[in-house]
Amino acid sequence: MKQNKKKKRKSVKIRWRLFGAILIPTVLTLVTLWVLHTVFLGVFYSGIKTSELKKTTENVINNIESEDINDRILMLSNDGDINIRVIETSQFGTLYSTGDVFNSVTYGWESFSMFNLYEEVMEGGGELVRYYTEKPEPPISSHNSFEKKDDFIEIPTDFQNDIPRNDDELRHFRERFRPTVGPKFFDNVGKHNDLLYAKITELSDGVEVMVVADTRISPLDSTVKVLRHQLLFCSVITVLLSLVVSFMVAKRISGPIEKINKSAKVLAGGDFDVRFDGKGYREIEELSDTLNFASTELGKVEGLRRELMANVSHDMRTPLTMIVGYSEVMRDIPGENNPENVQVIIDEANRLTEFVNSVLDLSKLQNGMEELEITRVDITEMLETSAERYRRLMSTEDFELSLEYSDHAYVNCDVTKITQVLHNLTDNAINYAASPKKVTIRQVFTGENVRIEISDNGEGIEQSELPYIWDRYYKTEKTHKRNYVGSGIGLSIVKEILKKHSAKFGVESSKNKGSTFWFELPLEK
Repeated sequence: MKQNKKKKRKSVKIRWRLFGAILIPTVLTLVTLWVLHTVFLGVFYSGIKTSELKKTTENVINNIESEDINDRILMLSNDGDINIRVIETSQFGTLYSTGDVFNSVTYGWESFSMFNLYEEVMEGGGELVRYYTEKPEPPISSHNSFEKKDDFIEIPTDFQNDIPRNDDELRHFRERFRPTVGPKFFDNVGKHNDLLYAKITELSDGVEVMVVADTRISPLDSTVKVLRHQLLFCSVITVLLSLVVSFMVAKRISGPIEKINKSAKVLAGGDFDVRFDGKGYREIEELSDTLNFASTELGKVEGLRRELMANVSHDMRTPLTMIVGYSEVMRDIPGENNPENVQVIIDEANRLTEFVNSVLDLSKLQNGMEELEITRVDITEMLETSAERYRRLMSTEDFELSLEYSDHAYVNCDVTKITQVLHNLTDNAINYAASPKKVTIRQVFTGENVRIEISDNGEGIEQSELPYIWDRYYKTEKTHKRNYVGSGIGLSIVKEILKKHSAKFGVESSKNKGSTFWFELPLEK
């Protein structure tokens, strides 16, 4: 009990679970947006810009020898707001150039600066990506002689004529002009961020060129501040809306379920007239329909249980009363101890035994405690034997039983169980037949099956009662008549036996025209 109470305390209402299930994803989404826009915005932005520069550079390289290269470079520059320069690496002269040169990171570069860029690109395997965030030192200026100022080298104006033409000249050039501290050859005009991409390629005639593409990246600090204010405003609105919407949705979904739960508790208390009214969602409506059906069926079962108690009480009380009464008469009255009275006691005891055996048989069949013993039998011969038995038993009464068949039929079945089916159906037909009693047993071939029909000339069964006659203890007549109506178990036994044989069965009846019970078994060829 204590453990159950603990579990009950820990459980959470479905309303609050739904509330959390809707609200939590919203909060997580907002947190993700905050992280992406404030922490990784710079990474995404620079990645996108780098990708644009690489695509533009590849486009230039792929079309550099086409006739419309000037127009193409101009179009690429205008579309992407990108500065593009194509440098011939032998003289480091500019073949093509477009874009806003004043905003370009390479604005004011001389041949020596391009040579340094070329060296770094070569060291990087033929391509280079650079991101600049601060204004560099003043550019390398032109003088007639070399003077080392801080970390820079002043290059003479005739540097263009001194560019190395082969490996020996290149080695000599590096020894003469490369400073101990690498020159900062970029000249950013004003404080701004620049992204540069350079790649070396070779033309079809063997000329080597270097394509340089750069673009200005807007400062992100102010953008992040704007985004934070927007996100803060949107987050507050979104959370408030999520709270309202999630509460309303949770209440709308959980409300019918809680109502159904209350009705289920009433049903568990034994009130089978309770109705379940769940609306709003198809699953809840289907649950309500299922519970209403279950409530109706439980009500029927309760009615059958009460009827069973009345029938069993009557069927057991009557023979027991007669057994006790005749026994007392035989004991107290001289001369009453005769064979007739003893036979009455024996008959009533047999009736009681048969009733108890029927209940036990039904219980065994429903619980699967009995296995079928299938053999090949002549079912026509079984019908003849059963018909002859009833003719002898009913010879003293106004009773007529006829058997109709065209040929013998063989089936695989449990002889004992199918014989019990024939007897129960015949007993049922005799009990309900009108006077004079007429019962007909027919054997009909239906393709691969043989159909057995047992008909009576009784009052028939109401159409509304036909679905229930196979139910345990159900009777079409509510007034119990001994020696006329059975205990209501016979048809239930028939149903269970035929289900175990996977046989088709049914009943056809109409008021004042009698009833026909039938079943089919596969023919054994």
